[in-house]
Amino acid sequence: MRSSLVNMGSIYIKNPAGNGTLLPQVAVEQNWSVKEFLGYCSRDKAGLSWDAWKLSEVYIYESLILKE
Repeated sequence: MRSSLVNMGSIYIKNPAGNGTLLPQVAVEQNWSVKEFLGYCSRDKAGLSWDAWKLSEVYIYESLILKE
């Protein structure tokens, strides 16, 4: 499951109690599983409980990283 994060886009969790987004690079660097990626976004970015993503709208989107 961890290898699938490399091809996964950024995630956005939308919930009436809070919203948050997280880039996949963080998850890859930390060696998170997909469930950990969703859990950290839910808790640390959206301010929700760890597994609130299960009851939220979850969007996957492509993001660009620009470097000088």
